[in-house]
Amino acid sequence: MSNIIYIPWAMPLASEFLLKSQQWVAEDQAGNTKNPINWQIVMYQDPNTPLSGLKAGSSIYVRGHGGPGDPQLDADVNGQGSISYEDVCDRMISDGLKRTFMGTIKISCCNSGVPKVGHQAFAAKCSQYMRFKKGYLLISFVGYMGPISSEYYEHDDWDHAHRHVRPFGSNLVVKSKWAQWLF
Repeated sequence: MSNIIYIPWAMPLASEFLLKSQQWVAEDQAGNTKNPINWQIVMYQDPNTPLSGLKAGSSIYVRGHGGPGDPQLDADVNGQGSISYEDVCDRMISDGLKRTFMGTIKISCCNSGVPKVGHQAFAAKCSQYMRFKKGYLLISFVGYMGPISSEYYEHDDWDHAHRHVRPFGSNLVVKSKWAQWLF
């Protein structure tokens, strides 16, 4: 089983999320988390991409910036490097993701599970595109129900550092796994 951090841009647009993803790796290697994860960072068009050989049960964490009902992800907070949900999915496919992949794609960006009036959530759009247009029937998709942290967070009530979400933009801070929606 593998845990892939997928950055759907090449350098230089990938630089922000490369740095943030390296922080995830460092936290786990330092033993600051309860269940350390063996991460592998993959950027779009990486010649050494492991997406083609993922085992059942693996997870892909797609990084980017987003808002409720957004049809695209951005490479930075200024809206640079915007790519559509179709492009994100097509980039994973071009980087080797097979139709037989039986695992989870977690859209690890703010509000990826939050719709807005007249617009589906980004994770919903990805799941429908991959299933109905591309024939990827064995994948589960996860979206997050608010702004998600890019870094691990220490909370007085938690034993270890966790990534966190502020559900629907509230002041409440919860572990990211408590603010997921499955698509």
